[in-house]
Amino acid sequence: MAGCASNQPNSTNYDIRKVAQAAGESLAATHKTTEFQFYNIPPGKKAEPSTVLAFKKECYLSKNAGAIGSDTIEGLFDVLQRAFSESRGERFDGLVLIVVGPQKDPERFDSLLIPQGIKPIYAAY
Repeated sequence: MAGCASNQPNSTNYDIRKVAQAAGESLAATHKTTEFQFYNIPPGKKAEPSTVLAFKKECYLSKNAGAIGSDTIEGLFDVLQRAFSESRGERFDGLVLIVVGPQKDPERFDSLLIPQGIKPIYAAY
């Protein structure tokens, strides 16, 4: 839902099992598989762009889907944007990346992910 993003952590509803389940269900619905690598950003924490970039590279090179989950949409967008800034134009053509947050926000993420060659899937926990 566009426009529903919040900067406040949604830690009371954040459960890593629910986040992983939402990612798996979204992937299964679109790609008929539930195998993916998962990067969790714990509630109230900030991820380092370099570790997120390394995660995306690992998924890309292993040809596995990746999922990244956080308690805020803003936190997800910020870390992905910073990771792409560090990537210096590196592309991830064909990488399936599942973005899992408290709500789906394709309008915000498509303009960031698709130009990098990433095939985004959105899930809400």
